[in-house]
Amino acid sequence: LTGLPPTAGFIAKLRLFLAGLSTYQVEPDPLMIVVLVALVALFPILLQTGVKSYLVIALVSATALAIGHLFGPEDPALKTVVAVECGVRHPALAVSIAVANFTPQLALPVLVPCIITFIALATIYLKWRGRSESSGPSMANK
Repeated sequence: LTGLPPTAGFIAKLRLFLAGLSTYQVEPDPLMIVVLVALVALFPILLQTGVKSYLVIALVSATALAIGHLFGPEDPALKTVVAVECGVRHPALAVSIAVANFTPQLALPVLVPCIITFIALATIYLKWRGRSESSGPSMANK
């Protein structure tokens, strides 16, 4: 995959990833399917955002998830809800400001990466919480 233009390299890696999913017959996560479709449809907009911007977006989203997780209630289900709710407010605030002040042509290149980055991080967080919740009670019974 080296020596390919960035777009061709990305597409080649995506094909290998999707081929790997079909080989292992993994049940696809509906949210990840939505993210993949959004990535393909909005790929030109996503390329307009720099790597540093993505890192900042990911850092803000991860920090918000961590704050919600750390300060959430003891109940594991409520802790997960509070963490995601805390994280989702940043993209929602960005959408509110953008709708009030900018045209869609100016707002989309900023909003789309924010929303897609948060969805990806939230999916990872939810999978981690699902694994920790499912392993928690069984470990306590042993």
